[in-house]
Amino acid sequence: MNSKLISTRSVVIGLALLILDAGSAFAGSITLSGATGNSCLYSAFTADANGNLTAVCKTAPPPAPTLTPSCTLSASPSTISAGATSTLIASCSPAADSYVWTGAGTSGFSAGGTVTPTATTSYSVVGSNGSGAGNTASTVVSIAVPPPPNTGARSTPTTNTPVSEVKRWIYAFESRNFIPHDTKSEPYGTLSYWKLIQSAKPTQYSLPTSW
Repeated sequence: MNSKLISTRSVVIGLALLILDAGSAFAGSITLSGATGNSCLYSAFTADANGNLTAVCKTAPPPAPTLTPSCTLSASPSTISAGATSTLIASCSPAADSYVWTGAGTSGFSAGGTVTPTATTSYSVVGSNGSGAGNTASTVVSIAVPPPPNTGARSTPTTNTPVSEVKRWIYAFESRNFIPHDTKSEPYGTLSYWKLIQSAKPTQYSLPTSW
């Protein structure tokens, strides 16, 4: 704590009398007009018989530092079908003055915007203010993969099963058992043959559970 003794009689004597008369009316800071550097926040003051005013100054607390933005990035919705849109939103505290985006379709974005990815894509953003750049916030917009047609367990095809399904079953059987595909074979004859082989050697050949 620093002390400063001020002895400018013509100004201080009048100021000291005013302070003594006014009590707490002069709370805050003491400023002597025309006396450069004689201004401070004070914790106590005294006046002596010669009219000298002594103010005990205290150091003002440093200003709170300004922080860089801390951001999060969200995508709504985060899973879309190919060609659909998702909205990206950057939320920063304290607020950002500018943004740097990474990811296809984000050119010109400020705090957010919509994207239309055709494949699963990662996006990121960095917010900045007068104190500098903040963290890198990221999110992913995923493309939902539709299930392949005709999936799921099915019974073994019969002569009543459409030829297209019989061919799919034969192909799945051959793939599952590492058998070369023969597209020239007659579907139902090939089907009967593979069913016969599998029934005779069930531990060596596997039937497909889906195709």
